[in-house]
Amino acid sequence: MTERLVPSWTTPAKVVRVIDADTLEVSVTRKLRIRVLDCWAPETHETGRPGEKVLGLEAKAYVEKLFEKLGPEIVVRIPTEGDQSLAHVLTLGRFLGDVELSDGRLLATVLRRKGFAASTKEKLLDKLREEQTP
Repeated sequence: MTERLVPSWTTPAKVVRVIDADTLEVSVTRKLRIRVLDCWAPETHETGRPGEKVLGLEAKAYVEKLFEKLGPEIVVRIPTEGDQSLAHVLTLGRFLGDVELSDGRLLATVLRRKGFAASTKEKLLDKLREEQTP
């Protein structure tokens, strides 16, 4: 008999306890980089676009303070297609996903409303150009 292969996301785990022969309690620890969907914030490194690094550092500081206030617990939602493949949501070593804060708000929405991000790269670039216009 050949085992049927099912598309899946595989991650290391550690058996903590055997409940019974077909039920295990496991610990899964994995660091992931999440690229927040629908959220384009200024970069924190030099890009050649005047003022972007300063705005990027301000946005980063805001998010750090947000997690200090709300705590680090979040819900990450990585969309999958019908075949459950994650290839379409992996970019530059990061998974594309939504981040829900512990208070139920989406991080992307919070950042856009506070003016720290835009919904598209084009809108972000427009915002950066506006910031440079005297």
